[in-house]
Order: sequence, then structure tokens, then C-alpha cells
Amino acid sequence: MNNKVKPSCGKSLLLVSMLTALVGSILMLVSLLLPYITGAYGEMQSYSMISYVKLALKEGGQYTGSSVFGIIMLVIVIIIGLFSLLTFVFSLIKKPIPILIFTILACIVFCLLSWDFTERGVVGENALSWGSAFYAFIIGVVIALAGAVFMITQKMRIKKQEG
Repeated sequence: MNNKVKPSCGKSLLLVSMLTALVGSILMLVSLLLPYITGAYGEMQSYSMISYVKLALKEGGQYTGSSVFGIIMLVIVIIIGLFSLLTFVFSLIKKPIPILIFTILACIVFCLLSWDFTERGVVGENALSWGSAFYAFIIGVVIALAGAVFMITQKMRIKKQEG
């Protein structure tokens, strides 16, 4: 079985892997603006991560007695956005290891935020439910990770052929 790939084919597959990681990172970034939590039982409320931070900054002190809650939420969402943006940048410059690192870090912080929402009862059986941003972010992480792994294999294959 011949595992050799034509150099032009290897470079086009590298481009495909880069575009795959890019699509995943864009999906992660867009999920910051999509509805993260939505109303249940006929409520017409939905909040993106950014609008929830605005709400937490504005009214968080009424429920917790301190505005620190809103600031913590702001920092968490900024970190998710920053890691997603770094994943996007490293996808553009075809650096798979940083893509893996920042995608995993973004996913960890996102899971921390989601865990906080379920523990506080914001999302659950008798409360609000997850919106499209929750699922879009997870799908974006999977796509970005798959693109990064594919990029690693393509770079190894190209390097093996050149050497």
C-alpha cells in the first residue's frame, strides 16, 4: 500500500485542515453572541453570554449583595472569548499545537461556566434551558480539535515526504 501523497495534495489537505480549525474557532466566537440560556415554559427570555454578563453586572448585586458576581462573570466570558480568539488566530497561521491548547483551555473555562449555571439552578428542570450557543460552542470545540489533529497529521506527512 502506497502512503505517499503528492506534495500538492498534501498542501491542499493542510489547507482543508486549517479551514476546519478555522470554522470551529469561528463557531466558538459566534457562540458568544448566540442565545446561551433561553426561557422555559413560555417565557420569552434568552440571553447570550455577553447579555448575561451585562445583566449580572447591572443586577447581580441585588441577588448576591455584591457586584463581585458580575465582575467574575465578565472575567470568565472574556477568558472564553480570548481563548477562542487565540484559537482563531493560530488557525489562520496554521499552528496546530497552540490550537489544541487554546481550544482545550476555552472548553475548560466554558465547562466551568456551564457547571456554575447548573449548580446555581439557573439552568435545570424548572428554570431556564440551554440555548443554541451552548451546543454551538461544543460543536465548535470538536471541529477545532479535529482540524488541529488533522493539521498535525498533514504536517507530519508533508515533513516525512520532504525529508
